Amino acid sequence: MRIELEDENKKKQQEEQNSQQMNHKYESDLTKKEKRLLEKEKLKAMDWKGKLQYIWMYYKIWIFAVIGAVLLAFGIRNWIENARVKTVLSVAVADSTGSDYEAAQESLEKLLGIDEDPYQKVDITETFTTDADGTQLDTYSQVAFVTKVQAQVFDVVLLPEALCESFEKDGYFMELDQLLDQDTLQAAGQKIKGCHIQISDESLKEQFGIEYEPVCVAVLVNTQHTKETAKWMEQLLM
Repeated sequence: MRIELEDENKKKQQEEQNSQQMNHKYESDLTKKEKRLLEKEKLKAMDWKGKLQYIWMYYKIWIFAVIGAVLLAFGIRNWIENARVKTVLSVAVADSTGSDYEAAQESLEKLLGIDEDPYQKVDITETFTTDADGTQLDTYSQVAFVTKVQAQVFDVVLLPEALCESFEKDGYFMELDQLLDQDTLQAAGQKIKGCHIQISDESLKEQFGIEYEPVCVAVLVNTQHTKETAKWMEQLLM
């Protein structure tokens, strides 16, 4: 037991001597191993506040580097995940009162059979408002609408009757016989008006935050999702 204590004391004395010797050297003269030992001794002698200050002073660059690397990794992961998500149906709504569309999205995703697929979604936009007489969109909405239609962002639009008829004259909408079969068109009857359908449905109005009636539903002539669009139109005409 005594021999072990003597060995331990000798070891401590040796460490103190090494530390004192290193303290007398210039830091640039120390080897990497000596620098690590010196830092270790300095930290031992500090309280917790001193240790935090010391670590922040000498290692903040590495701390920021690690944080940056972690954020970059999460950012890349999120970007990859978002890039995998595909919009299978995009709906634009004019003069919405600001519904959150959760019920409408869930209903459409269930109809299209994608409600369990995290990489497919239905997108609903309600940033378009009509002008005073309701026959045109206001200036900002008109520019945004035309830009997004040209970019083939939208598939279906929900509009008040006067605006829908104005857009129809300008050739924005697809002929319904290009989208729906003859049996569906014949069964629809008076709901079909030219290139659009008219719906009087309180549930639809509530889901999309619409107060006008009838709701005119039309398909953009350059839609990229005819299969999904036709499926919803058929449901609306039932």
